[in-house]
Amino acid sequence: MYLNIGLSQSFNALMDDLSFLGNADPTYIDEQYRRFIKDPSSVGTSWRMFFEGFDLAQKQYPKKHSSLREIPSEFRVLELINAYRERGHYFTKTNPVRIRRKFSPTLEIRNFGLEEKDLEERFHAGKELGLADATLKQIIDVLQQTYCRSIGVEFMYIRNTEIVKWIKERMESSRNTPKFTRVIKKPDP
Repeated sequence: MYLNIGLSQSFNALMDDLSFLGNADPTYIDEQYRRFIKDPSSVGTSWRMFFEGFDLAQKQYPKKHSSLREIPSEFRVLELINAYRERGHYFTKTNPVRIRRKFSPTLEIRNFGLEEKDLEERFHAGKELGLADATLKQIIDVLQQTYCRSIGVEFMYIRNTEIVKWIKERMESSRNTPKFTRVIKKPDP
């Protein structure tokens, strides 16, 4: 079985320690996996260790993931969170005069294999946003407030992970509504 590219993209967000995966083209990953199957010594040590772990997981959990509903729901919620971080600025309310043009895919939960009935389910993924176990509805409310209001920020393309982390922490800790003092808002001349 060759690496399911859809799953490899889902795992990229969770595997910061394995930066060689996050920066790799999915076609390249598949190519490396094909080489590994033919001859494990033909790929670098990091790739070999990754694919050995991948193969072990396939043996331990042989069920093939053929739909979004089969991916554990925590991963789907993490994907939703990352989608808001990456694309939330497309859905901001920045122009009061006219409706914003439509972008696709949207951030609707069905695009992540989630359903209306999941809105009241609690997810550990809320911790990613500084919440304890939170319902999907609470998570979405925080994401909407942080990434889709009148100020949008496009930052996930930045290659410096420290800068991305700093922006995420500032935006998510204040829900992108910082509390400024009067002096900061209107400094004396």
